[in-house]
Amino acid sequence: MLYERLIAESSLYFYRNREKFSHWQAVVIYPSQSIEQSDVHPHRSFLNGGQVHVVYLNKIGNIRTLPIWVALMVLTRLSEKVAPQEAKYLLEPSQQEPEALSGAIMEMITSIMVYKFEHVPSRFAMPSF
Repeated sequence: MLYERLIAESSLYFYRNREKFSHWQAVVIYPSQSIEQSDVHPHRSFLNGGQVHVVYLNKIGNIRTLPIWVALMVLTRLSEKVAPQEAKYLLEPSQQEPEALSGAIMEMITSIMVYKFEHVPSRFAMPSF
């Protein structure tokens, strides 16, 4: 139960660090609304209070119009058919970023794509003996 844990842990954290924070917000990111915890009624005042924002990646829009860090999250949920061309597109603007940032973007895209295609058998696999 994500919301219970979010409420409990954030409350404890801000209680222990209340002198450092006067305001906070949390963002909960789901691939789609169907994945969201179904029983949110007990937490409605917490979720509707303006401090918790819920984002559904499938409702954000076209990956090519998003900021790079949001686009990377959307890349994780694209189909195997579309993901390679979108990953290639995302690599192009990353070349305009400072070198350290560009490297981080390339590393993230590589990790996402490896994870997405790890179940696909390689045609170059070594034979087992």
